[in-house]
Amino acid sequence: MSKTEATILEAENLTAEQTEQINDLQESVQHLIEKEVEAEKIQAAYDELITVCFDLRQYDTAMDGLNYIREHSSELDLNDTQTAALHRRFGVAAFAKEEFDEAKIEFDKGIALAANDIDIELEGKLLCDLGNIAAVKEEFSEAIELYEAAIEKNEAHEIQQTAPYINLGLIYLKVQNISEAAECFEAALEIFDEEEELDRQEILHLQLGRIYDALNNDKDALLNYHYASELQEEGSEILGETYVLMAGVLLGMAENGKAIEYYEKALPIVLEHGDIELKAEHYFQLANLYSRYDEDYETAIQYFENALEIAKTDEENEEWRNLMVAKLEDSIEVNQENLSKFSKRKSKKSGLFGRLFGN
Repeated sequence: MSKTEATILEAENLTAEQTEQINDLQESVQHLIEKEVEAEKIQAAYDELITVCFDLRQYDTAMDGLNYIREHSSELDLNDTQTAALHRRFGVAAFAKEEFDEAKIEFDKGIALAANDIDIELEGKLLCDLGNIAAVKEEFSEAIELYEAAIEKNEAHEIQQTAPYINLGLIYLKVQNISEAAECFEAALEIFDEEEELDRQEILHLQLGRIYDALNNDKDALLNYHYASELQEEGSEILGETYVLMAGVLLGMAENGKAIEYYEKALPIVLEHGDIELKAEHYFQLANLYSRYDEDYETAIQYFENALEIAKTDEENEEWRNLMVAKLEDSIEVNQENLSKFSKRKSKKSGLFGRLFGN
């Protein structure tokens, strides 16, 4: 799967503000317990804590609340929807710990209660949850059926959920059905509000860019890479990678000048984040572009020399270093010869122009 809709839901690193928020909610719950207030008030406080913990993927922190509600379920008089939602939360927590059999038990119990149109939205989520379990077990046909069932259920009741589309798209990628994957990702993007979950929108656009690139649909590939780049953090490693992908598409479109522009945009990012080999390779590729498409041999030579200087510092991969150094030295020599020939041609043309039009 991918980080688009994480199959294993990893805990996020909390900010100081988020940590303080959870601590405050825990203290509020503890205060109510110590005062021995009625169970409904403790449940309400726990519900707020659990919701925040699940939003931040702090499932272990939520377990006290989940266990309290389960232990007092008869006293709290939970209805079928509330009980189904509780089963789902236990299932998600088990899923996060890779306890997939336990998660499936909880999801199955939840879906049995949520079915028959008692809570369509919750039923769709549970179908998607079960699809996730099938996906991690590589039972792809079953996963596809479950995600499609969730989508069908949601569409019939005009409920918008992105997860089944995203996860179905990921499965289609896994089984090499990339056209169907693209349709799923496009459908998910249509559901997102403009300012909603921008990180997932960025990943979807990047994924679509790669798909359309593979399908030789240059226009849509470039468009999605562009959308992804607008959502990526300035100077981030992924932005540099996206610029290089855009340059590749532009080269395929014979937009060589624009391709060089995007390689140049990626250069400072690569120099900041890349290892020795990546930095040298990027300079090498950029130098080749200047040489091949611009006949700008001076810039090409400078970039080849920059790559050579970096490559020589690689102490860990001697074989790569020796091959790269030899390749770069040859490239510098060839481009020096080309620069000399180019300068002579320019000189001859300039002399001819002067003789034809001079006084």
